[in-house]
Amino acid sequence: MVNLDIGKTSRTDLTAAVTDYTVSAQHIDSPGDMQGETWYDFPNSSEYLGYYKSIPELKKAIDALAIWTVGKGVETPPFSKVILDRLTGWGEDTFQSIMENLIVQKKVFGDAFAEII
Repeated sequence: MVNLDIGKTSRTDLTAAVTDYTVSAQHIDSPGDMQGETWYDFPNSSEYLGYYKSIPELKKAIDALAIWTVGKGVETPPFSKVILDRLTGWGEDTFQSIMENLIVQKKVFGDAFAEII
């Protein structure tokens, strides 16, 4: 039977259990001088990428979400499916792998962008 006496409760001291955790920043590729281009600034992106690459639990959670979301598939008309099947990224990327990468970027950096060239 459950003891419902409030006078017999105790509390846990969490001050010693939680430790501060820091990781080194990882730098992403930069295109250099972008005159005349639209510029988006993510000042903490190096820090966030460091967390993503250094903490395996965080990386697995974000990757699992991306795989689960993209694994649902896409329902499109037949003509659009032909177009999506022809999309390629850097080499062997498919439409689904591009979408998966965008989800990872969105979760790590806070936003994601893709360009049609």
